[in-house]
Amino acid sequence: MGGKHLSEICLEISDVTVEFGGLQALQRVSAKVRPGTVLGIVGPNGAGKTTLFNVVSGVVRPTRGAVRLDGVDVTGLPPHLRARHGLSRTFQNLALNDEMTALENVLMGTQRRVPVSIGRLTWDVLTRKSAARETRARQDALRVMSTLGLLDDRDRLISELPFGTRRRVDMARALAGDPRTLLLDEPFSGLGDRERPLMSQIIHEIRKEGTVGMVLVEHDMTVVTELCDELLVLNEGVVLATGDPRSVLAEPAVQEAYLGPQLKRRRKVSA
Repeated sequence: MGGKHLSEICLEISDVTVEFGGLQALQRVSAKVRPGTVLGIVGPNGAGKTTLFNVVSGVVRPTRGAVRLDGVDVTGLPPHLRARHGLSRTFQNLALNDEMTALENVLMGTQRRVPVSIGRLTWDVLTRKSAARETRARQDALRVMSTLGLLDDRDRLISELPFGTRRRVDMARALAGDPRTLLLDEPFSGLGDRERPLMSQIIHEIRKEGTVGMVLVEHDMTVVTELCDELLVLNEGVVLATGDPRSVLAEPAVQEAYLGPQLKRRRKVSA
């Protein structure tokens, strides 16, 4: 992971506003992510977390504002072109191909860098040079899978793997493209007690390497305080607070956003 990069800021979100039919899903959201750090995005349901992720990944174009990767304005670029600027992501619903092996799925993550062939699908394998690139892509994929403890499962179909292993395959696919910025969409969702420490360790190792900046959307506040260097709290599309995770989560406005509806229901029951 990592490579030759020029900017000290791998991801910059500048005054992003998103409107759907006159309703503001996001209002002037800004954030910066540096290599070797983790920015946590949290908030109650409907806060705008998914919309912000979709803006960064290129699925949604903001009404106003900009997204920059390593200083390059990518606001108007589609997802596949943003990948060439070092952006990669995992998916809460995994989005893996069940009819492919674990290795074949991970190889899909190398497409932004080199042409590869997987099963019946072939990209540019007509020359010796492209064949060498394909070999290198497979070597890189196997290296990432080894790091994540997936080598023994490389030839198994995704449909045969337990859910926790699928989560790691999803992470390996995202890392196989040698990202500069990595978006993690609830990577702990659905994991058991044995699998959660392993996922934490993987994220810790990526962070320690210092070449990849990460954005983490996660509901578990214990995970957030353990892994994140900075926290951004959204509520109804507005930035409610930002800063050190423990300090931010202690703010009354943040606690009200999370606990307010629950406390109100309790008061009604006790009345």
